[in-house]
Amino acid sequence: MEVALRLRLYTYIRSKAPGLLEVLDLLCSKLYGSKALDLLLTNPSKLYSALLTYYGNSGGADYAALLLFLNPLAECFGSYEVVRELLDAMKVGNDQRFLELVAMCRELTAPRAA
Repeated sequence: MEVALRLRLYTYIRSKAPGLLEVLDLLCSKLYGSKALDLLLTNPSKLYSALLTYYGNSGGADYAALLLFLNPLAECFGSYEVVRELLDAMKVGNDQRFLELVAMCRELTAPRAA
């Protein structure tokens, strides 16, 4: 599932903002030694910090986090209600809560055995 999710997010971001993911990957690699999507799924608060560095303010970082990462993530799981909570967890550094929410969404959308 994680590979499919990464591929879906990668394709979405590249289609909406060509070249931006590559720039963010360079910045994230420089700051944290990981690419943007890796940080999203392991240390989302570090991704938010990188967005703050790139955009220079929380308004720009919030907007980018929502449009590039969180809205498509929520779309993958079919639940937009979780977007605000995901953003709040990223912003306050609560990576555990962010990852718990992602895990819950994955469980809700996982195919059920008949």
